[in-house]
Amino acid sequence: MGQDMKTEDLNMNKTIIKVSALIGLMCAGVVFPVAAQRDEKVQRFLFERTDTNGDGFISETEFTASQVERFRKMDTDRDGRVSFEENKIAIEKMRERLERFSR
Repeated sequence: MGQDMKTEDLNMNKTIIKVSALIGLMCAGVVFPVAAQRDEKVQRFLFERTDTNGDGFISETEFTASQVERFRKMDTDRDGRVSFEENKIAIEKMRERLERFSR
């Protein structure tokens, strides 16, 4: 009887794992496409913001200009250098903007 109980518990655990995996896959079929659409929306926004002439391409000049502008925004004390703290704050602000944008 003790062995039967262990086998029954093992079978129950296997069933729980299988059902959990199935539910996870079903949710992934819904969640991942939505997340991918959101990611593409953010990527499109960032691309279009850098493609200042709207030709569908980012030239070296446009890329460089966007990086210089980003640097200037990060350099909050205007000393011509970006400290780790300034960088950290800029990354957090960007993350917050992207989260708001992607909702």
